[in-house]
This record gives sequence, structure tokens and C-alpha cells, in this order.
Amino acid sequence: MKTLFEKTTAPKKASNAEIPKEINKDALDFEQSVAYMVAVSNRRAWTVAFVSLIMSFLLIATLTLLIPLKSVEPYVIRYDSTTGYTDIVTMLTEQDVHVDEAVSKYFISQYVKLRESYYFETLQQDYDLVQLFGAQRVNDEYRMIYNGANSRDKKLGNNFIERAEILSIVLGESAGINTATVRIKILRYDKKDIKITPRERNKIVTISYEYAASKTMKEFYRLNNPLGFRILSYRIDDEVTR
Repeated sequence: MKTLFEKTTAPKKASNAEIPKEINKDALDFEQSVAYMVAVSNRRAWTVAFVSLIMSFLLIATLTLLIPLKSVEPYVIRYDSTTGYTDIVTMLTEQDVHVDEAVSKYFISQYVKLRESYYFETLQQDYDLVQLFGAQRVNDEYRMIYNGANSRDKKLGNNFIERAEILSIVLGESAGINTATVRIKILRYDKKDIKITPRERNKIVTISYEYAASKTMKEFYRLNNPLGFRILSYRIDDEVTR
């Protein structure tokens, strides 16, 4: 039992009914405002995070696509001190050279080296092989080199060697016909003294060619020329020097 003094001195608790309605309304409005601001802030944060994530993925994808395009490819510029001619020495890969281009350059280089080189010991063999790759008119012009008193074999005999080196081959096309421009260097050695500096000449060979693989030919020709490679025209000129 509380005493009369405790009853009279104890503080009275305010009931909800005694709180003004304006205060309740202001409190509720404040809480709703805070909740709304928190919700808006969360939405903005998630939006920024989502946009940042998308941009990051796009950046990674872009870098992934660009990385294969970045490569370091060293190259060498070759200078010919005799002619002043410059060209770029490139490194070829399987993707750089098509099969038909590689095969054409092979046959062209073989033909030019056989035709312009001179080795007395294998002269007859080379003479026959050259005519295996040439059209009739080209072979007639070639045989003229070894005809007459001023023929190549009479001038060089067994005293000299001439070796043709391929410097470059550029393939082309003219009026639907395959063409090639070949730069060569011909070195003449004196067999009496091979240590003597060889005589050097630079030439430009212009040819046209075709493939006649379906043409009927003897087994001997097919073994040495399986694709029917044939030279249609052949011209050789001195390279213009500076």
C-alpha cells in the first residue's frame, strides 16, 4: 500500500490521448520522409552499381577484342649498295602465303635459276629441264643461246661458272594472264681461281606463265613437272642502276 505522500508526489504518466494530434502527425511525416529518402538512396546506389558493372563488362570485352590486334612485328629494310634498290625483308607465316602463290614462286625460281645458271658438268641436264617448262616459242628462243659460234657454251666452256641468285619475285596479272617480275643476281666465277671476286650482274626477268595440269604428257615430264607449269613468255633486261 502506497502512502498518501507517495501518491501525491508520484509523477503522472501522460497518456496518448493527452499528446496533441499535430505532434503525432509531424512525427509520422518525419518517419515517412526518412524511409522515402532511404529507399531513394538505395535505388540510386543499386542503379549506379548496376551501370558500373555493365560498363566494367563492356570494358573487359573491348580489351579482350583489342588484345589480339596488338602485335610487334619487326622488319628489316635491305639496301643493295650496287643498284641502290631497297626492299623490306618480311617474315612469312602460313596465313601470309597461299599455296598457289608459294608453288608459283617455287616453279618460277627453279626455271630462272636453271635457265640463267651455267655449270658445264650438268649443262645437258639443265638444258633439257629448261625446255620441259617452256612453251614452244620460249624454248626456241632459249636454244638460240646455245647456237652459233658465239653461243654460251663456247664462250664459257669449262672455264667459268655462272650462278643465278633470286633476289625477289613479284607475282601479277595482265589481261587475265599470270605474270611475274623477278630480280636476279648472276655471279660469274673463274674456275682457275675460285677465290677471285666474281663478276656480278643484276637483271630483271619478266615472264608470263600458266598451269596445264590436265594436259596429256609423258610420264617423264609428269614426274618432273606434275602441275604442268609452263612459261609463255620470257624477257631478261639489265637492271637500271643509279
